[in-house]
Amino acid sequence: MPWRRFASGSPHVAQKADTGFVDNGWTLKSAISHHTFWALFSTFFFTAVAMYAITAQIVAYLIDAGFPPLEAATAWGFSGVVLLFGMLGISTLDGIIGRRPSVLFSYGVSIVGIILLWLLQYYPNYWLLTGFIVTFGSMIGSRGPLITATALNIFRGKRVGTIFGTISIGSGLGSGLGSWAGGLIHDWTHSYNALFVFALVNVVLGLIPFLVVPALRR
Repeated sequence: MPWRRFASGSPHVAQKADTGFVDNGWTLKSAISHHTFWALFSTFFFTAVAMYAITAQIVAYLIDAGFPPLEAATAWGFSGVVLLFGMLGISTLDGIIGRRPSVLFSYGVSIVGIILLWLLQYYPNYWLLTGFIVTFGSMIGSRGPLITATALNIFRGKRVGTIFGTISIGSGLGSGLGSWAGGLIHDWTHSYNALFVFALVNVVLGLIPFLVVPALRR
């Protein structure tokens, strides 16, 4: 693609200077030395661990709970539909009640979803299944835009892309570790209960920065 031509813009359109831009002088080195960087990194990491530890096991778990394989796969497939509404809903809520309450609310809904999933092994029915898909499925990724906006606001400047890209590594590491750990825990215990406890612990660890870090409490 002719990126340089695109970047140069049209000669008939005058580019306006962004007088509202403020460069706080952040660099990757200075950001890494700041506790807020690691707070956001850990939020991405632990949340991804929790979500992917479960998502890799959901269809197999539903089948073990008594649902036919096609129904189990179809039900979980609908999480991609409710995810859209979850992201829109949490982003809208951000403008109504604020970022921190919206993020904490999303974590609370995820916790409810994990509890509903745990109950399904004892009470396999479509009401609990629907509740799980709506709560847990809608919150997967719903925090991403808000956490991203928080990082961009705190580390604003010319190096914000590099800083946020480094922060987002936490999500990738958490996703890989969560998927692997979820399978390992199930193989060790031959049960999903320890897996759900593991996921709940990581959800709580993911939300803690928004409770204790001053920059994230504003």
